[in-house]
Amino acid sequence: MSMSQLMSFMDLDLWPQAALVLFFGVFVLVTVRLFARGQKQAMHEAANLPFEDGTVTPGKGDAR
Repeated sequence: MSMSQLMSFMDLDLWPQAALVLFFGVFVLVTVRLFARGQKQAMHEAANLPFEDGTVTPGKGDAR
């Protein structure tokens, strides 16, 4: 059996549909998580992570 005969018997239109369903499911989950209650503080902290270098600046809640 040649490769072209093998590929002609396979139902290949299922894979793009499965990929579309998977993409849509992930998109919905990300959207729900984005608008979930209580996520604003977590997103704010994550957004500020690149600006934090681990040092504490006196005067910002530090008792030095």
